[in-house]
Amino acid sequence: MGELESAALVTELAMDTKSQFYALEVMCRERAAVARKDMEYWLNEAEEWEQLRKANHPSLGAEQASRSS
Repeated sequence: MGELESAALVTELAMDTKSQFYALEVMCRERAAVARKDMEYWLNEAEEWEQLRKANHPSLGAEQASRSS
């Protein structure tokens, strides 16, 4: 293999590696966006349950209401 061919192969491998790194970067950013959305959803759910717990809803007996506080 000549020097020119070796340089071309190295360049091709480097480009392929850069493409793989870019694909991994994009994947990580997409997963972070999904995780952020999931986190927001679950935090909102927790807030709703906390509000219900603190509201001492009439359907709860006095014992249940005091136990959940």
